[in-house]
Amino acid sequence: MVKFLILAKLSPESARGVLKETPSGRENYLRQSYESIGARVLAFDWMWGLEYTVAITVEGPRDALLAMAANVAASGALGEVRSYELFSSAEMDRALTHKVAYRPPGA
Repeated sequence: MVKFLILAKLSPESARGVLKETPSGRENYLRQSYESIGARVLAFDWMWGLEYTVAITVEGPRDALLAMAANVAASGALGEVRSYELFSSAEMDRALTHKVAYRPPGA
């Protein structure tokens, strides 16, 4: 299971659809959509700002989340999307136990 933060900007058509459907109706629909692929929405928040209109945190199998992302992208419902994989402190602790051989360029 992986966890992603998704920041998305709705297309104008999608924004009109949310006004018709209601924000809570859209959230419920998306929660059910993610559950249908074995994932779950951990947080769903609307935002006001220059870039994004919705922030969603989801958790599930990587391939299922990629399938959802591909279908949403193909629909044209979103104007812009950024996604970030999230890690717990415990996951970072485990990752930092690996010895890595690295040097900056030219060092």
